Amino acid sequence: MSWKILPLALFAAAAPLLSAAEEAPDPCSLLTPAQLEATFGKLKGTAKPDVGLQKEKECHYQNEEGNSLVLRIYSADRWALQKGINSENNPAALSNLGEEAFLVKKGTDKEIYIRKKAWILEIDGSADSEKLKALASLAAGRLP
Repeated sequence: MSWKILPLALFAAAAPLLSAAEEAPDPCSLLTPAQLEATFGKLKGTAKPDVGLQKEKECHYQNEEGNSLVLRIYSADRWALQKGINSENNPAALSNLGEEAFLVKKGTDKEIYIRKKAWILEIDGSADSEKLKALASLAAGRLP
């Protein structure tokens, strides 16, 4: 094999690995129904997978009390943008969830942003902050 062909062969061999590594995890796989019900309350229906406006993977839940919960996963490349967008919302730093995490309140809803390796896990919900933090801890633990 010539040296000119070797780098191309290595790139071709690595290409499937790169595309697989770039695939965002399924947010519906981060929490079990039992974990959700123990923390969030009895679920109304099942998880509803979706894709957000910016192609992020989403998973929607609702409990019988009418509270909503959405998990989103997207590239950590958007971390600076999310921090900037939320800088006026008095972000509260959260520890032990990833490389960096914070919570913001927007009206009656709360949003938790967690950066862990290549991904951002965003958790939006109308449940109380402590319940969302508990769910965030469980979900972040399963994020690659």
